[in-house]
Amino acid sequence: MTEPEPEPGPPRLADLDQLASRLLEHAAAELEPARTTLELTGYADGDYELRAFETVSIRSAPDGDGDVWERVEIRYNRRLEWIQRRHYYETDQGCLDETITDLETYPDPTTAVDE
Repeated sequence: MTEPEPEPGPPRLADLDQLASRLLEHAAAELEPARTTLELTGYADGDYELRAFETVSIRSAPDGDGDVWERVEIRYNRRLEWIQRRHYYETDQGCLDETITDLETYPDPTTAVDE
């Protein structure tokens, strides 16, 4: 009798430990430590987002409708398996402009665990 496939669930923190450490090394070189936030979002289907970001500035939108947030983040792009630097401007309506730079290729640690 074969064992049933395990139900997908959020990734285990232990599986992401080395990736998080590497991402933080890049963040320490790129971001202001006192203004940096580390964020891990795990989803029930096993997907996740890992990023460290800094809000560089907040200013009023040119049209006077809300604020424009300038942010720099170091993120893990799971689909591409790259650690990336993303510089972007954001309003309540969404992202206005972004520049993405690949920093380092990194295999998805949850894929290695699953296989």
